[in-house]
Amino acid sequence: MSNTIIKSSIIKFSGFCNIGLALSLAIVPLHPLLGIEIPAVWAILLGALLMYTASTLIIGSSDLNRYGSVIIHEAMLRFAAAGLLIYAALFIEGFGPMILLAGISDAMWGLVYLVVVPKATHMSIGELFRNENTSFQS
Repeated sequence: MSNTIIKSSIIKFSGFCNIGLALSLAIVPLHPLLGIEIPAVWAILLGALLMYTASTLIIGSSDLNRYGSVIIHEAMLRFAAAGLLIYAALFIEGFGPMILLAGISDAMWGLVYLVVVPKATHMSIGELFRNENTSFQS
């Protein structure tokens, strides 16, 4: 395993996007302007989760050899979120069209992570998912 540090500006950018999303969810008075129609408590909770994922992505983007496995697991979280958000937007009344856009966006970011990290680290998605051949092993 190489100790070369591999950085990713696109993954770092997605982390900063998460900060923006977190703030837009946490600032409840912005919801009508953004077309978001979810209870404030859930919006704030999701905002907090997005702040956590933002830090994971920003820190992880600084060394993909070390944190690539974490980013791949983040991709799985993105796909789960995408499924829930798209389902909610299409089949549950009271969720705005921005929720559908958020779900599609989550799916796209998950795909980006699944393309960028294996290519940069020269490891398969399976190796990264199982944390094999990374410098972050215990």
